[in-house]
Amino acid sequence: DTSMGCNHPDLQDALMAHIRENFPVQDYEPVSCFLSVGMKQNMENGTVVLDQKGAVDGLVQELGISKCHKKVPLPPGAKVLPFEGKSSDSFRKQHQSKVAKAIHLQGCNPSIAQAVSKLASVACNPGPQHMKLLDNHLLPFLNKPQTGGNGIRFSRQSCHSDKNGKDPAFDEKGNISEK
Repeated sequence: DTSMGCNHPDLQDALMAHIRENFPVQDYEPVSCFLSVGMKQNMENGTVVLDQKGAVDGLVQELGISKCHKKVPLPPGAKVLPFEGKSSDSFRKQHQSKVAKAIHLQGCNPSIAQAVSKLASVACNPGPQHMKLLDNHLLPFLNKPQTGGNGIRFSRQSCHSDKNGKDPAFDEKGNISEK
Protein backbone atom coordinates (compact mmCIF):
# COMPACT_ATOMS: atom_id res chain seq x y z
CA ASP A 1 0.00 0.00 0.00
CA THR A 2 1.06 3.55 -0.55
CA SER A 3 -0.37 7.00 -0.20
CA MET A 4 0.58 10.19 -2.00
CA GLY A 5 -0.25 13.83 -1.49
CA CYS A 6 0.42 16.45 -4.10
CA ASN A 7 -1.02 19.86 -4.95
CA HIS A 8 -0.01 19.54 -8.61
CA PRO A 9 -2.43 17.12 -10.36
CA ASP A 10 -0.24 16.93 -13.50
CA LEU A 11 2.75 15.81 -11.45
CA GLN A 12 0.63 13.28 -9.60
CA ASP A 13 -0.75 11.88 -12.87
CA ALA A 14 2.75 11.63 -14.38
CA LEU A 15 4.10 9.83 -11.31
CA MET A 16 1.16 7.42 -11.24
CA ALA A 17 1.61 6.70 -14.98
CA HIS A 18 5.28 5.90 -14.37
CA ILE A 19 4.44 3.64 -11.41
CA ARG A 20 1.73 1.81 -13.41
CA GLU A 21 4.24 1.14 -16.22
CA ASN A 22 6.61 -0.57 -13.79
CA PHE A 23 4.37 -2.12 -11.13
CA PRO A 24 0.94 -3.76 -11.00
CA VAL A 25 -1.34 -1.15 -9.44
CA GLN A 26 -4.95 -1.35 -8.31
CA ASP A 27 -6.64 1.89 -7.31
CA TYR A 28 -9.60 0.92 -5.14
CA GLU A 29 -11.07 4.06 -3.60
CA PRO A 30 -10.18 7.21 -1.68
CA VAL A 31 -8.27 6.40 1.50
CA SER A 32 -9.99 6.90 4.85
CA CYS A 33 -7.18 5.48 7.00
CA PHE A 34 -3.48 4.90 6.34
CA LEU A 35 -1.01 3.57 8.97
CA SER A 36 -3.62 4.27 11.67
CA VAL A 37 -3.98 7.88 10.53
CA GLY A 38 -7.59 8.78 9.76
CA MET A 39 -8.07 10.88 6.63
CA LYS A 40 -11.12 13.02 5.93
CA GLN A 41 -11.11 14.53 2.46
CA ASN A 42 -13.39 17.35 1.39
CA MET A 43 -12.90 17.54 -2.38
CA GLU A 44 -15.21 20.52 -2.74
CA ASN A 45 -13.17 22.66 -0.32
CA GLY A 46 -9.87 21.04 -1.28
CA THR A 47 -9.00 20.06 2.30
CA VAL A 48 -7.69 16.96 4.03
CA VAL A 49 -7.79 16.48 7.81
CA LEU A 50 -5.49 13.87 9.35
CA ASP A 51 -6.08 12.49 12.84
CA GLN A 52 -4.95 9.52 14.91
CA LYS A 53 -7.98 9.11 17.16
CA GLY A 54 -8.23 5.40 16.28
CA ALA A 55 -4.56 4.80 17.15
CA VAL A 56 -4.91 6.74 20.42
CA ASP A 57 -8.06 4.80 21.34
CA GLY A 58 -6.24 1.52 20.62
CA LEU A 59 -3.27 2.57 22.75
CA VAL A 60 -5.55 3.66 25.60
CA GLN A 61 -7.25 0.26 25.56
CA GLU A 62 -4.03 -1.75 25.10
CA LEU A 63 -2.18 -0.06 27.94
CA GLY A 64 -5.18 0.47 30.22
CA ILE A 65 -4.42 4.20 30.44
CA SER A 66 -6.32 5.93 33.19
CA LYS A 67 -9.28 8.10 32.36
CA CYS A 68 -7.67 11.09 34.06
CA HIS A 69 -6.71 13.65 31.45
CA LYS A 70 -3.55 15.70 31.72
CA LYS A 71 -3.34 19.26 30.39
CA VAL A 72 0.35 18.98 29.46
CA PRO A 73 2.40 15.97 28.26
CA LEU A 74 5.07 16.48 30.97
CA PRO A 75 4.93 18.44 34.22
CA PRO A 76 6.28 21.99 33.82
CA GLY A 77 10.03 22.04 34.43
CA ALA A 78 10.31 18.24 34.36
CA LYS A 79 13.90 17.14 33.98
CA VAL A 80 14.51 13.84 32.22
CA LEU A 81 17.90 12.84 33.57
CA PRO A 82 19.79 9.62 32.82
CA PHE A 83 19.03 6.67 35.10
CA GLU A 84 21.99 5.89 37.39
CA GLY A 85 21.13 2.21 37.73
CA LYS A 86 20.78 -0.57 35.16
CA SER A 87 17.31 -1.32 33.79
CA SER A 88 16.30 -4.89 33.00
CA ASP A 89 15.79 -6.00 29.41
CA SER A 90 12.04 -6.46 29.89
CA PHE A 91 11.65 -3.01 31.51
CA ARG A 92 13.70 -1.37 28.74
CA LYS A 93 11.65 -3.11 26.03
CA GLN A 94 8.39 -2.04 27.69
CA HIS A 95 9.59 1.59 27.87
CA GLN A 96 10.86 1.51 24.28
CA SER A 97 7.56 0.07 23.04
CA LYS A 98 5.56 2.85 24.68
CA VAL A 99 7.94 5.55 23.42
CA ALA A 100 7.79 4.09 19.88
CA LYS A 101 4.00 4.29 19.94
CA ALA A 102 4.20 7.89 21.15
CA ILE A 103 6.67 8.67 18.34
CA HIS A 104 4.12 7.39 15.83
CA LEU A 105 1.33 9.40 17.45
CA GLN A 106 3.24 12.69 17.35
CA GLY A 107 2.64 12.76 13.58
CA CYS A 108 -0.82 14.24 14.16
CA ASN A 109 -0.18 15.54 17.67
CA PRO A 110 2.93 17.74 17.49
CA SER A 111 2.27 19.07 20.99
CA ILE A 112 3.89 15.91 22.40
CA ALA A 113 7.12 16.15 20.35
CA GLN A 114 9.28 17.66 23.10
CA ALA A 115 8.08 15.18 25.74
CA VAL A 116 8.57 12.24 23.37
CA SER A 117 12.05 13.47 22.48
CA LYS A 118 13.05 13.73 26.14
CA LEU A 119 11.71 10.27 26.98
CA ALA A 120 13.25 8.72 23.85
CA SER A 121 16.67 10.12 24.84
CA VAL A 122 16.82 7.70 27.78
CA ALA A 123 15.39 4.66 25.96
CA CYS A 124 18.67 2.71 26.16
CA ASN A 125 18.55 2.67 29.96
CA PRO A 126 15.22 3.99 31.29
CA GLY A 127 14.53 4.21 34.99
CA PRO A 128 11.35 4.00 37.03
CA GLN A 129 10.97 7.81 36.96
CA HIS A 130 10.91 7.70 33.13
CA MET A 131 8.19 5.06 33.07
CA LYS A 132 6.26 7.12 35.62
CA LEU A 133 6.43 10.17 33.33
CA LEU A 134 5.18 8.03 30.43
CA ASP A 135 2.37 6.33 32.36
CA ASN A 136 1.24 9.25 34.52
CA HIS A 137 1.67 12.20 32.14
CA LEU A 138 2.43 11.65 28.46
CA LEU A 139 0.08 8.75 27.72
CA PRO A 140 -2.85 10.17 29.76
CA PHE A 141 -2.30 13.48 27.93
CA LEU A 142 -3.00 11.62 24.68
CA ASN A 143 -6.24 10.34 26.24
CA LYS A 144 -7.63 13.87 26.64
CA PRO A 145 -11.07 14.51 25.15
CA GLN A 146 -10.81 15.85 21.62
CA THR A 147 -12.77 18.91 20.65
CA GLY A 148 -13.81 20.14 17.23
CA GLY A 149 -11.00 20.79 14.79
CA ASN A 150 -8.69 18.05 16.07
CA GLY A 151 -6.08 16.65 13.76
CA ILE A 152 -3.92 18.44 11.23
CA ARG A 153 -5.63 20.24 8.36
CA PHE A 154 -4.14 20.67 4.90
CA SER A 155 -5.71 22.76 2.17
CA ARG A 156 -5.36 22.92 -1.58
CA GLN A 157 -3.81 26.38 -1.30
CA SER A 158 -0.05 25.91 -0.96
CA CYS A 159 1.59 27.73 1.92
CA HIS A 160 4.30 28.67 -0.59
CA SER A 161 1.89 30.22 -3.08
CA ASP A 162 2.37 33.65 -4.56
CA LYS A 163 -0.42 36.24 -4.79
CA ASN A 164 -1.88 34.40 -7.83
CA GLY A 165 -2.11 31.08 -5.94
CA LYS A 166 0.84 29.54 -7.82
CA ASP A 167 3.73 27.75 -6.16
CA PRO A 168 6.95 29.44 -7.37
CA ALA A 169 8.85 26.15 -7.05
CA PHE A 170 6.98 24.81 -10.11
CA ASP A 171 6.39 26.18 -13.60
CA GLU A 172 2.97 26.25 -15.33
CA LYS A 173 3.40 22.60 -16.49
CA GLY A 174 4.14 21.36 -12.98
CA ASN A 175 7.87 20.91 -13.61
CA ILE A 176 10.37 22.05 -10.99
CA SER A 177 11.17 25.68 -11.74
CA GLU A 178 14.70 26.81 -12.50
CA LYS A 179 14.08 30.05 -10.57
